[in-house]
Amino acid sequence: MKTPRLDIFVKTWRNDLCWLSYSLSFLQKNWLEWLEPDSRIIVIADANCRDVVEQWGFGPKVRYYYCTPWPDGYNHAQFMKVRADEFTDAELIMLIDSDMMMIEPASRKDFMDGDRPVIHWEYCAELLAHYASINAVFPWPTLVKRLTKIEPEKEYMQIQPMIYRADTFRGTRRLITQAHGWPLEQIAFSGVPFDPIKFEQHPHSFTDHNCLGLYADLYQHDLYEWRQSKWEPSNTRQRKLTWFHSWTQWNDQTQIELDKLLAK
Repeated sequence: MKTPRLDIFVKTWRNDLCWLSYSLSFLQKNWLEWLEPDSRIIVIADANCRDVVEQWGFGPKVRYYYCTPWPDGYNHAQFMKVRADEFTDAELIMLIDSDMMMIEPASRKDFMDGDRPVIHWEYCAELLAHYASINAVFPWPTLVKRLTKIEPEKEYMQIQPMIYRADTFRGTRRLITQAHGWPLEQIAFSGVPFDPIKFEQHPHSFTDHNCLGLYADLYQHDLYEWRQSKWEPSNTRQRKLTWFHSWTQWNDQTQIELDKLLAK
C-alpha cells in the first residue's frame, strides 16, 4: 500500500521571516522526508513577504502562497491553518510555526503511531484550575464552545508538532460553519490588532488546534493515537522540534545559538 504523502504547512508574516529562514534550513537539513519527490513545504505568507522569500534558495520543494492578513494577524494565522488542506492535496499535513526548529533528524515516524497521528491532550478542568491558581487567563475552552457549540472536555494544543489528516480540516470547518450558518471567515474574523503584551486582554476569535483536535476526537477517534500529555515519559517530540518564542527571543544570542545548531 502506498505511503500517504505528508506535507508541512506554515503560516508566516514579515516579522517572523528571520525565524522562518532558519526553520526551513533546519527542515532541509533534518527532515528525513525532504528528499521524497512528492513531499512539499507549504508556506503561506503575508503579501509583503514576497520580496524577501523569493530571494531564498530552497528550491521547488518549498511552495509559497501569499495572502492579505486581517488587522488581527494572530487570529488570521489560525484561520489560515485550519484551511491548510486547500493548499495541498497531501493526505497528511503537519502544522508548524515559523519559530519551530527541527534540530535533530526526524521523520513522520517520530510523530505518529503507525499510520495514526499522535495528538496529546489534557483535561480542560485541570488546566482551568491551574491557570486560576496563578491568576492567568485560559481562554480556549470558552472559545471552542463559542465556535463549535460543543462544551470541550479536553484541550489539544499540548505537544508540537501536530499532524492531521486532510479530511480533519474539512470536517472541522464544516462543524463550525454548520453551528453558525455563516462562512468561516465571518465567524473567525477579528479586526483588533494583536499585541502579545496584552495577550490575556485580547479578544481571541479563533483557535486552530483545539477545534481540529475536538473534531478528530469526536468524529475520527480511531484514526488518531490519543495520549494524555502529563503521562508522556520523555518529550522526544520537542527535542527533535524545538519551539522558540518569536515575540521575545529573537536577538544576537539566539541567532548565534541557531547557527551553532545548524552547523552540527
